Amino acid sequence: MLRLFKLLKNLISFSVINDGSKKIVFYSEGSSYWTHFQGLVFEILSFENIDIIYLSSDPSDPGLKVNHSNLHSFDIGDGHIRNWVFKNLQTNVVVMTTPDLETYQLKKSVFPVHYVYLQHSLVSLHMAYGNNAFDAFDTIFCAGPHHVEEIREIEKNKNIFSKKVFNHGYARLDQLVAEQKKYLLDKDSAKPQSILFAPSWGKNGIIESGKAIHLIRQILDAKHHLILRPHPQTFRYAHKRLDEINKKFQKNKLFSFESNVSSVRSLFKAKLMISDWSGAALEFGIALGKPVIFIDIPKKVNNPLYEDIPIIPFEVHMRTKIGSIVSEDTINLENEISDCMQSEKSYDLLTNVYNVGNSDKKGAEYLLNLIK
Repeated sequence: MLRLFKLLKNLISFSVINDGSKKIVFYSEGSSYWTHFQGLVFEILSFENIDIIYLSSDPSDPGLKVNHSNLHSFDIGDGHIRNWVFKNLQTNVVVMTTPDLETYQLKKSVFPVHYVYLQHSLVSLHMAYGNNAFDAFDTIFCAGPHHVEEIREIEKNKNIFSKKVFNHGYARLDQLVAEQKKYLLDKDSAKPQSILFAPSWGKNGIIESGKAIHLIRQILDAKHHLILRPHPQTFRYAHKRLDEINKKFQKNKLFSFESNVSSVRSLFKAKLMISDWSGAALEFGIALGKPVIFIDIPKKVNNPLYEDIPIIPFEVHMRTKIGSIVSEDTINLENEISDCMQSEKSYDLLTNVYNVGNSDKKGAEYLLNLIK
């Protein structure tokens, strides 16, 4: 009841500034997405005197706590109040990482608004997302050339209108590259020794299927320190599996559980990652240049028609470039870890991403041009 009262109060405050004046709206599903928005928000605020509205469905979202005279933040929940706000937005531009606009609860405003999709992962657009995920957007921010190629093929295949595409880059990768440099300069930072276990989520996921326990036990029995870093959606939909894992291993001094997935320190402490189809594995391998062991579970397919698009999905293409692939039934993971650590990659993986180190500035300039 208290949350509902707060949401209604926020709705009244929002309605006062929802007046059609020039502004940019950012919408976040939750706190873990702030890392993708923050650079753009701060860049725009530093450029010129323009109002930004930051809407979030998570009261713990760090974006709601930023204090700036031109930033107006509102917790709008994830129910009827959020849906009403979306239908009645009076603004120039809406930026969001949430796909499937117009497909489910989130609908476009009854007023003219330019909708921008911001990537929150490096994975493919045609296999990792639903068949209609991007159809309703006006501009797609692309992390790399693969996103441009994929969105154009999707449009061609479905015979739909050609959107604007912007060679943006990927802020999360920029942050990792910059933070790793600082970490390596820190004399108190220990040499990376841990193994980071960071699988994706879904019914076939390593954690959800119950296969994680066998793999974790192998790693701990081999005397490696292991950090388990579940996907945010795993916390939401498979918390019983996580409770089971914690119960089995929490007393083992080599086992650590990371619940704050917005933290990046575990990425720097790790010498290697074990994953499956997680976008975090691409960030780890491309940004930090560290190896990944991919457990070969069934592909994470959210679009059963993805094979109609004649492009190998990026997450499939990149697996052997940033690591190695092992069977989900492997009985000697220790050998795989040793082999993966000794393998060398001789090419620059950062060429797969636009505007490395400069994506936030480029993105802010583009958004500001949309409202001029």
